[in-house]
Amino acid sequence: MVQKLIGGFASRRFAVRVDDHVTVVRAFGLEPQLDVASTNANIPFANGIPAVTISRGGTGGGAHSLDEWWLNENEHLAIQQALLLVLAEAGLAP
Repeated sequence: MVQKLIGGFASRRFAVRVDDHVTVVRAFGLEPQLDVASTNANIPFANGIPAVTISRGGTGGGAHSLDEWWLNENEHLAIQQALLLVLAEAGLAP
């Protein structure tokens, strides 16, 4: 079922389990942002593979423009979240 066109790609609803991702993000005292957008996950989505896009551990603005900027802060937390998410998906998280 196609919902709408986002960034030149048709977004679809997949039965993706994101509960592990939500739990991991909340374990770090953060609130996950659940939204439909054009992401780097478009290739798996286009091939029918469920995917999530995870935090990069910083802040930025002006995406995809000449004024784009990035402040790499708390990158270690993003790496920890990614590792915990992989462990959760493998059924090995505490």
